[in-house]
Amino acid sequence: MPNEVYDVTIIGGGPIGLFSAFYSGLRSMKTKIIDAEPDVGGKVRYFFPEKIIRDIGGIPAITGANLVANLKEQAETFHPTIVCNERVVDVTKLTDGVFQLISHNGSIHFSKTVVIATGSGTFEVNKLEALHVDDFPLAINYDVKNLEQFRDKIVAVSGGGNSAIDWAQTLEPIAKKVHLIYRGEDFKAHEESVRELKNSRVEIHIHHEIKELIGANNQLASIN
Repeated sequence: MPNEVYDVTIIGGGPIGLFSAFYSGLRSMKTKIIDAEPDVGGKVRYFFPEKIIRDIGGIPAITGANLVANLKEQAETFHPTIVCNERVVDVTKLTDGVFQLISHNGSIHFSKTVVIATGSGTFEVNKLEALHVDDFPLAINYDVKNLEQFRDKIVAVSGGGNSAIDWAQTLEPIAKKVHLIYRGEDFKAHEESVRELKNSRVEIHIHHEIKELIGANNQLASIN
């Protein structure tokens, strides 16, 4: 029905938003999730579907894809309404105490309570800035959805944070060789991850930055 008022509307369909929906349903509240992305799961769905995640209480190890699938299944226990591809741009409390939420496409939602579970917000990937980067679109990956595509290949991972280090270590037993390229020196990652990285076969290049991609016929041969 139009202009239906929900008990709870959750902005953000990542892991926290999904669990919030489950808990809201557990309290018999009519619940809606609104997410700006094409599907729920947040950054875990987008960036880490095949990565093994080990820092969740009670779950020693699980892939990002399985974690999102479990969270979604749990959230759907009480049949919340899930709206994707909508970015909430305005929230206003009306005179009757109900909140009016307006999405970027003009859709209007009404809710007695609003939970903001956006984390760091919608994400945009920082594209690689290097010479000839547009000549090798198939060689550049900003996420990993299939580890097998890197089997027995020489891989360069750019970055010095948790994501870069985690991916370097995840790819290390699959790829022929993994290079980690970082323009800084002090890694911005968990200390244990850094220790494991330094004890692995990943070749680390600090104070380096990718400036140029070299190859021919859409085939990347080397980087400078």
